[in-house]
Amino acid sequence: MKRHWKWIGISILILLAAGAAFYGWQRRENDLRDVMQERGHGPTVMVVRGDIRRTLTVFGEVIPKDEITLAFNINELLELKAEEGETVEQGQILAVLNNAQQELTLLQAERALAKARVEGIPAAIREKELRYEIARADYEATTLRAPWTGVVTYVGRADGAPGQYQISLLNRTELFIEAMIGELDIHQITCEQEGLATIDAVPGGRWPVQIARIGHRAVHGRGGGFGFGGEERTVPITLKLFQPSSEILPGFSARVEITTAEVREVLKIPIGALIEVGLDWQVMVVEEGKPVPRPVEVGLITGKVAEIISGLEEGEEILLHPMQAPGEA
Repeated sequence: MKRHWKWIGISILILLAAGAAFYGWQRRENDLRDVMQERGHGPTVMVVRGDIRRTLTVFGEVIPKDEITLAFNINELLELKAEEGETVEQGQILAVLNNAQQELTLLQAERALAKARVEGIPAAIREKELRYEIARADYEATTLRAPWTGVVTYVGRADGAPGQYQISLLNRTELFIEAMIGELDIHQITCEQEGLATIDAVPGGRWPVQIARIGHRAVHGRGGGFGFGGEERTVPITLKLFQPSSEILPGFSARVEITTAEVREVLKIPIGALIEVGLDWQVMVVEEGKPVPRPVEVGLITGKVAEIISGLEEGEEILLHPMQAPGEA
């Protein structure tokens, strides 16, 4: 019997708490309505239909598809064919090195292979074939060729390496932007997301980009996000740059707006029209000249507008700043 009365008491307390919560919410609604009606109302906006795009801004640097430096001893150079600023085709000769020793070794390997084939011992033939292939590769390596079509960016002595010469080549058939993104924002992006890039050195243009690669670990760097001990943590990302202008050079700084979410032809209102009520949202709808609170379901929110899933109709009039008195800035 005591347990029975105990459960009855608990049920009554729950009902009282629920009733108090409902009463508080209802009173807040009434108070808000009364305040709005006493104040009159300030500026209003219409509920409209359109597209909403949420973006994330990152900063980075333009990089080429490939870049390579070929280094060699200056004393081995026989002929230099590359010139700085020259565009070279794949396979084009850039430099020829002294190859007398490599040619001698190749000829010896060729004769040894021919002799082994005459003797007809399979193991010996295979051994001589391998020696010949190695000798041929060493001989061919004395002729430096462009691995792909590109631009020669440097021809000269290597810094900090006495006696060393180098040829630098970069591939501009495709350009990319390398950027860092804060660890707190990394959840917003995925590969193949698109965006628009602006290049500081080429004003007036906007170029489409697409995320091609996202790093697999966070590192120290710029971009936002703090780890333990206040250390800044970022994740490297690479974006492919489409339709690049010939004016865009590797090394230029870039600003990229990545589209992280997008909805089309939805109802939308300025975020300044929203009122947060607990975990819910509401707006003040102008009905017969008076503001009336109405709950709404909100979808995608950006820094300027919010998507309205339900609660409003296109063309309805709502207060722009419902918590602000008329005339307030």
